[in-house]
Amino acid sequence: MLKGKTEVLYGSIESWLNIEYVLFKSHPNFYAENWYFNGEPVTSIVIPDGITGISDFAFSNCTGLTSVYAPSSLKEIGNDAFPNHEGMILYCYPNSEAESYGNENGIHVELLERSGSVVLP
Repeated sequence: MLKGKTEVLYGSIESWLNIEYVLFKSHPNFYAENWYFNGEPVTSIVIPDGITGISDFAFSNCTGLTSVYAPSSLKEIGNDAFPNHEGMILYCYPNSEAESYGNENGIHVELLERSGSVVLP
């Protein structure tokens, strides 16, 4: 049981996004609540190009997330992937799965140009 833990360590964002959690309470973030890198809370996530899916509950209880970049390669976003999205901005491309997901789930969406690099606040 992870109750009382304050950190969740994982190998890479790619591996994290592919873990399948059957129940919300089985997700480590149910207890840890936020992600930290070098002792600092993670507020922005850049999902690498080439990632095609985000599993259910992947960012559950990550209440500190203020911005997420979703690549055009993203084709599937699981249920409640971003359940605590108040104040979060989802940066994505027009007519993408991420744009549809954001609009359907009440997430603030900012559309990106099709070319150029991405710099998150």
